[in-house]
Amino acid sequence: MIRIDSVTKRYPDGTVAVDRLSLDIPDRAITVLVGPSGCGKTTTLRMINRMVDPSEGSILLDGADIRQQPVNSLRRSMGYVIQNAGLFQHRTILDNITTVPRLLGWGKGKARERAAELMERVGLDSSLAKRYPYQLSGGQQQRV
Repeated sequence: MIRIDSVTKRYPDGTVAVDRLSLDIPDRAITVLVGPSGCGKTTTLRMINRMVDPSEGSILLDGADIRQQPVNSLRRSMGYVIQNAGLFQHRTILDNITTVPRLLGWGKGKARERAAELMERVGLDSSLAKRYPYQLSGGQQQRV
């Protein structure tokens, strides 16, 4: 579970991007942050994976403060969907999906098998595995 407890993000110029947000995100739940542009959705996600540090409050992952965890380990332990570009345009869909497992030392076969499972889980037909990002719709790219 991710627990966000009274988190505020205040920038040096005085801009408050997130103000005293408290939220529990259960394991294996689909959670969506919805709101108008500029309300702090992306800043909140960036704080969860420590791309941005909160000014106040705490964020706990399974009861442990994320500030006490090595940032690379933290980021590799969670999924994160980038709003726009984020796929390697010169790599196939399958190879894009296997990027992190390969960085973690997984063998090619194991990584590809897991990628195929994940494609099925998010509703991407296996025929898309050998395509490139530009050959997919925006929604399909987001699922990759």
